[in-house]
Amino acid sequence: MIYRWKETGWGTIIYLAALTSVDPQLYEAAEIDGAGRWKQTLHITIPALLPTILVVFILDIGKILNIFEPIFVLYNDMVYDVADVIGTYSYRIGMRQANYGLGTAIGLFKSVVGMVLVLISNHLSKKVKGSGIL
Repeated sequence: MIYRWKETGWGTIIYLAALTSVDPQLYEAAEIDGAGRWKQTLHITIPALLPTILVVFILDIGKILNIFEPIFVLYNDMVYDVADVIGTYSYRIGMRQANYGLGTAIGLFKSVVGMVLVLISNHLSKKVKGSGIL
């Protein structure tokens, strides 16, 4: 939830920039043909935004496992059982318990899982859009 609020402004800028690239004549032609706002959104706006939506989705998938700071700020011995995520667990094992090898292995595992998620979402993007970003 914290990252959703943090990224809202950036996402708004990206989507507004993508909306400015839509030709206004498409909306005008659709209005002449009798399409209302809903049909214009469904048949003009969403297909025009689809490449941007897919790129932002793939980039957000890459960040899905990187939640560390908000958890770490509220982190203490009493909440380990309910607040531990991969990043804080790796930090706790590697730095606090001085088990550097296991901490590094956990971080590497997190990176591999993130890469697999990005590759899967890129593959799905290729199926939907015809091309991915990788």
